[in-house]
Amino acid sequence: MSTPSIVRQLCPLLHEDDDILVVGKPPGIDLERTRAGEPASLLEVLALVRGSSEKCHIVHRLGRNESGVVVLGKSRNVADQLRKGFRTHQMGLEFAAVVRGQMERARVAITAVHGTSRGQRRPPRRTGKSEARRAVRADAPPPTVIQRLRAGRRCTLVTINTTLDNVHALRAQLRAAGLTALGDPVGQRGSRTGPCPLSCLHLARLVVPHPTLGRKLTFTSAPPAAFAQLAQDDSDLERRLEAALARRLACLLDGSTDAYGLLLGRAEGVPGVQAERFGPVVLLTVLDGRRATPELLERAAHWYLRLPGVRGVYAKEASRQSTVREGAGVGRRGAEADQEGEFGPGGPALLAGREVEPRPVVRERGLWYQVAPGEGSVGLYLDQRENRARVRELAAGRSVLNLFAYTSGFSVAAAAGGAARVVSVDLSPKYLTWGRENFALNNLPITDEDFVRAEALDYLRTAQRRHEAFDLIVIDPPTFAHGRKGKTSFQVERDLPRVVADAVSVLAPDGLLLLCTNYRKLSRGFLEECARRAAGPRRPRVLERPALPPDYAADHDYAKSILLRFP
Repeated sequence: MSTPSIVRQLCPLLHEDDDILVVGKPPGIDLERTRAGEPASLLEVLALVRGSSEKCHIVHRLGRNESGVVVLGKSRNVADQLRKGFRTHQMGLEFAAVVRGQMERARVAITAVHGTSRGQRRPPRRTGKSEARRAVRADAPPPTVIQRLRAGRRCTLVTINTTLDNVHALRAQLRAAGLTALGDPVGQRGSRTGPCPLSCLHLARLVVPHPTLGRKLTFTSAPPAAFAQLAQDDSDLERRLEAALARRLACLLDGSTDAYGLLLGRAEGVPGVQAERFGPVVLLTVLDGRRATPELLERAAHWYLRLPGVRGVYAKEASRQSTVREGAGVGRRGAEADQEGEFGPGGPALLAGREVEPRPVVRERGLWYQVAPGEGSVGLYLDQRENRARVRELAAGRSVLNLFAYTSGFSVAAAAGGAARVVSVDLSPKYLTWGRENFALNNLPITDEDFVRAEALDYLRTAQRRHEAFDLIVIDPPTFAHGRKGKTSFQVERDLPRVVADAVSVLAPDGLLLLCTNYRKLSRGFLEECARRAAGPRRPRVLERPALPPDYAADHDYAKSILLRFP
């Protein structure tokens, strides 16, 4: 299955003519983007898939986590006519939903006019079958009819026939009947890193009076199979994976990049496991073995194997030095790959597909990087993709110092951006060799003296003595690092202020400092305080507080960065 095919499968085109465009919206994405850093919207994905800049106008809205039929007008006039049809209850809508609890009756009809989910214009009234046929007022909407399809112990699968023009009012009517759709956020506590409130509302059928044909058209979208599973108290894992993938449709369509995040564990409703794509490989990282059971990993592995270009799905445990509790204080990165935990004997285990070459090459914004998904350390931190792109933009003519260089991803970006000089500093000879190989992959010049094996603080003190100065310094440290004799020589919370202070001392006038951390206990404010204290009289100015890439934005605390200028 090709990339456009799977995108069309997730976001199918149901109908198109000169006036309207009808698509099946997947859960997980908004109809239009509301702020920078968010995943691509449905309208943006459609433009990429269709290769068209034609502007489409939203007629009716489904929320980010609802799915189903969406109608778009190809002109403002057509969209206005269709919106009027929704306001005057000319449209027929049939939703599939999973609701909490059990319905006492097989059929319930409700007559009410509700506002938003936060209030209602008048008290709702349940009606019997005969009373439901009589309109309360001449301009009142027809009753909403809820029909029971399948009942489980805790949930019920229902259909909802209505003419209401927004999902908020529909939820309010459900609550008037004593029912709540799974995923309805009203009355539920949540957090930025809590489970994704994936709504169990799907617009399965929509009857629309066509604005120019003079007749009604019916559009359908099959409800997710997980709805029936949920009614039987089963898991909706595949639906959550699909919603997470829908947030990354733009990544699938980006021909310059084939390495990106796929799933952020609890933040996207699948606690205990994280998924990332590295070219032909999907790597599942087990964050909590109690939640990421073998059955869950097996199901996820076979689901991801259907992605175009994926040949193998592996799983590994998070670092032994890391906690298994998601959202806890430690970071994800240790200093030495050889010290990291394993999923099983010999390293990450193949769960689905076939073995791939030990060191596949991946693309990121047109640059090439060697990765090792079958080893303890993969070799590329995907959450820093946008920061690497920013360094590439800033590097032209500048001297760049990359501390804690790892496999020199920032260094490759700086050199590709035309840096006058790039120095990569890391304590691991393995990673420095890996960095040289990344330079060779991109046909970038390699100078041995610019790959320095040293602890960051030792190198900075040497640079001070030599009166060296750099125009751009990148500091993306591990949570901890081992010294030459195996002892822990660096702990980010304790030692980062010293590293920043010494780095500022070798930063040229009007120099730039990119400071990053993936340690959850450290805030962006801590980074800014480190820079302020290190600056002395120089008074740095924060130029940017970069957002996470859209494929990592669901977990706001995944990593933090600041870009500063020092006079």
